[in-house]
Amino acid sequence: MRNSVAGAALLVVLLIVVVALSIGSVRLDSATEDELAHTSSGVIKISEGWLNFFREQPPLMNSISALPVVLAGYRVPPIWKGANHWGVGRQFFYHSGYDAHRILFLARLPTIALFAGLCVVMYWFVLWQTGSTMWALIAAALTGF
Repeated sequence: MRNSVAGAALLVVLLIVVVALSIGSVRLDSATEDELAHTSSGVIKISEGWLNFFREQPPLMNSISALPVVLAGYRVPPIWKGANHWGVGRQFFYHSGYDAHRILFLARLPTIALFAGLCVVMYWFVLWQTGSTMWALIAAALTGF
């Protein structure tokens, strides 16, 4: 029992470090070209309920990434109807008057949370398979770093 409590405590410390490093690394990164279209698509799917916008991509991850953006009050201007998703993304981020860096940061947070969840799943899986807290922590650390 003591070994599992210590392992869980070390896992929490590991997760804090991994999340802090992830947030620090994406905080001031510039946008990739597809992030603009994916995030604006997710905002449209959540706020407008229009799932046919940017149909080439499944709506789940776009919507998950856009959820903090929508909760923060950002909306895509009404130019999106009948427009190209790449152009809508550029318009939403750089010509709508919003802070593009803040929108990007908010949109990247769910991916970081899913990444931390992957570290936890890896820990539990290796612990279940081997029964070793040490190997479970190593697997979680390798996943996180």
